[in-house]
Amino acid sequence: MINYRENFKHSLDYIEKLISTPNQVKDIAISGLKDIDFSSLKNTENVKINNLIKCIDNISSSTLKREYSIIYNQSCILAVSALESTIEKYFINNINSNWKKLNLCDEKIKLSLKELSEYEFNIKPNLGEIILNKSDFINFQDLQSIIRTFKEYFDKNINLNIETKNDVILYQQIRHVLAHKNEIIDEEFLKKTKELKHGYTKSDKVKLDNKDWENIKVSFYNLIDSIVKTEDIK
Repeated sequence: MINYRENFKHSLDYIEKLISTPNQVKDIAISGLKDIDFSSLKNTENVKINNLIKCIDNISSSTLKREYSIIYNQSCILAVSALESTIEKYFINNINSNWKKLNLCDEKIKLSLKELSEYEFNIKPNLGEIILNKSDFINFQDLQSIIRTFKEYFDKNINLNIETKNDVILYQQIRHVLAHKNEIIDEEFLKKTKELKHGYTKSDKVKLDNKDWENIKVSFYNLIDSIVKTEDIK
């Protein structure tokens, strides 16, 4: 049995190590400086090292706001990818194990003989992957596509509260801006998020922070929970 939520949590925990790295480096540096034998130092050297310890200790996400925002921006990209990967695995496994119950949506999927040979002319255990690769409308980096896909294929309603829905849409769209628009907010982003309260205007640079990361985790966990019910885990 696959615990998709636990696997997804593991992915986000791994990403979170990126966020915690600066503080870990800071703690290591401070610990090393404090291990110095101050009794053997001159007073001026003692003062310099203590001032250095204070300086390093004061480093935070607020004092290095831009640098930390880069980390949070990259974490958003990775989190959206982890979300997509988890949903994709669930979709493929559910298709393959429940193919007799599928609503195939009257979707016309064509396979060449060459493509069939790649599956050794046995499409049943590969049906989920084939559908995912051949479909023109499935996109697991877009919430509306996710909702539509699970309704079409599994007759499953994905029910989200408005806050979760808005956050998932926002950070999926922010991921697109970060990955493809050089972090610059454009008209496309504003059009797709016009009903959301995010505070960005055209030409702004995306600068995520710890609050955004917490929103990403909560909303993405809620989405996974709404897709993967206990009785569905396979």
